[in-house]
Formats: sequence, structure tokens, C-alpha cells
Amino acid sequence: MRLALLVCALAACGGGGILSGRDTNRVAYPNGFARFEFELRDGLPNGRGRAWYPNGTLQSEGSYTDGARNGRFWFFSEDGAFDHQAIFFNNSEVWRSAVASEDPPADWGSQLPDLARPEQRVATRVEPAPIPAWAMQSREPRAYFSNLDRTSSLARGGVQLGVGDAGMLDFGSVARFDAFGHYRFSKLGVYAQASQTQLQLPNGMWLSGRRSLELGGTYLRKLSRIGDLSTRVGLLVPTGYDDPEGFLASSAGAVQRPSDAAGSIPSSVALRTGSSLTRITERMVVQVDLGIDWLFGSDERAFDAMVRANAGVGFGSRTGIVTFELDNSMRLSDTSQRLHSIGVGGTVSFASFWLSACLSLAQTGHTSLSTSVGHDL
Repeated sequence: MRLALLVCALAACGGGGILSGRDTNRVAYPNGFARFEFELRDGLPNGRGRAWYPNGTLQSEGSYTDGARNGRFWFFSEDGAFDHQAIFFNNSEVWRSAVASEDPPADWGSQLPDLARPEQRVATRVEPAPIPAWAMQSREPRAYFSNLDRTSSLARGGVQLGVGDAGMLDFGSVARFDAFGHYRFSKLGVYAQASQTQLQLPNGMWLSGRRSLELGGTYLRKLSRIGDLSTRVGLLVPTGYDDPEGFLASSAGAVQRPSDAAGSIPSSVALRTGSSLTRITERMVVQVDLGIDWLFGSDERAFDAMVRANAGVGFGSRTGIVTFELDNSMRLSDTSQRLHSIGVGGTVSFASFWLSACLSLAQTGHTSLSTSVGHDL
């Protein structure tokens, strides 16, 4: 009885790989050789059934009725030699013989299927059905990081809203809004990002932070056994509120995304360069960003630069992932001007839409909460 239950369970679950035809079902060993082969009716073994050893040698052959052994069975050792024969009735052994030429009692032979001794033959090789691309995508997580490079993964668009206390300032609260999009044509891609911050002062007054727009291109290179390397080059330009008050508000919002701190420097245009390495496994995604923002024409210096180094790791699946992020940015002309933050977040995905949230803590002790919604293109 236990063998019948095992056979049915393996037939239902796959046991290493299944190829199902209209009348035959085969269950494979990991090496590809068939382990069991059944003639099926209504999902149960009915008719001839065979079992093989892992080396492909026939182990047994006999008849099944509604999933139970019924009739004459032949058994062989792993080297292919005859071992014994038996008669089963409703999955119970009622007769056995170690002599290959011996016939069962006549009354049993007339009531149950009497299978002649089968010839020894190598097991069929079963090729497991390939996993569809959509099924693989439904299991593997994607790079949903709130504060890392948004162009490192597949094409997507979205918006992000962050709220928190006023960063390096000791008063007020700040809100930051970002709209972003990235589209890849094979290896090459284009991206755009618009950012704006609002600083609320204790007296209820609002200051608009520097509004900026970033446009650029990306290049993707797949590194075998390592991951995907995405390189980007973009131009960051101010589009409004590029004055001391705008700088004050933008600086307060920079702690929410240290990787975009270049957007808080007044009266400057930045050439943004960087690379992101992303590796995705069945249940984990890792992303590392490195880059330099080259600043031109700021109020303080004609030329300056900011370096950024970020990392994130996520655990989960395509439909849900928990992430941990580390974000850093430092001004090369004055290394005391640096930002560091750590974040814990999560993302849920419905079809091609996703919703993220991340709680971040800066080295200054200020906290912020960012929420994002987007669509994978």
C-alpha cells in the first residue's frame, strides 16, 4: 500500500521531472532517467507500469488497476538479473516465487492479468519540461530599492514621495518628490528624472527647494556568474528656485536620497557618471552603485565633484521583497560635507505594478519615510 501511495504522490508532484502525454506519465530521477512509467486513466495508474533503478536498469514491471498493483509482477536486481516474481491482488501480495520459470496457481492466473516476463531494457531518458520565462520572473525578486540607482534594472517608471524632519537643519520638516522613468532598447537605454523639495518652517511658511531635471543614457552588459553591469551618463540641470532659499530647502531634503545630493548644490550643472552591479538569484537580489558627480559653475567653486557609494540587498520573490540599503555621498573638495543613511524597506508587486516603502535614518539622527509607486514597462 505504501508503494502505491508513493507512486501516486510522485506522479502528482513530479519527483524530479514529469512528461505527461495522453496515456503515459513518466517520473524522472535528477539524472534524467525515468524512475516510473505508468499508463494513466482518470489520473491514476491503470494498465502496465514500470520502475527503473537510477542507472537505468529495469527494477519491476506489472499491471495496475485504479492505482493499485493487480496481477503478475516481475522484479530484477540492479545489475539486471531476475530477482523474483509475484502476484498482487488489490495491492496485496498473494503469491511469490524466486524461480523465473514457475507459473502461479491456475486460479490466480485466470482471475488477474498475467504478464509474461519482460525483457530487460534501459530506462527512457526524460527531459524535464523547461520552466517558462514568465514563471521564472514570477519567482525571482527584482531590484526595488528606494534610494539606489533607478536605472540599474529593467525599464520602469514611477513616482516617489518622501517626508521627514529637516535633515541637517534643526527645525521644520521636508517633503521630497521625484518622478522617474527608464527605458532600455536591448543594451542601450534612456532615462529621465525630475526632483523637487518643499521645506516647511515652524511658523507654517513653505520654502521651495531647487527644482532639477536629469536626462541621460545607460548601457547594460551582462557578466556571466556575476550579474548585470549598468553604466549611466547623465546631465543634471536646475529648472527653478536656484537661489539661497532653494539651496536651504534642497539641503534639507538631500538626506532622503544621499545618492542625489548633487541636486542640492546651487547654481551648478552636474555631469553624472556611475555604474551599478546587480545580481539576482532565486530568492535574493544585491545591488552595488559607484559613481562621481562632476559639478560645474557652483557659487562656491567653478569645478567640484561628489562621490557616491551605495549598496542594497533584498530577500523575497517577485511579488514581495524586504530590502536593506546603505547610501553614501561625499564632496571631494570638503570631505566633512558628506551624507550617510541606512534604510529598511519593502515592496509588493501586482502584475507589472509595484508599491514600495522605505524608512531611512541619516548619520545626523534624522529620519524620513519614502513611498514609491510604479510600473514595469
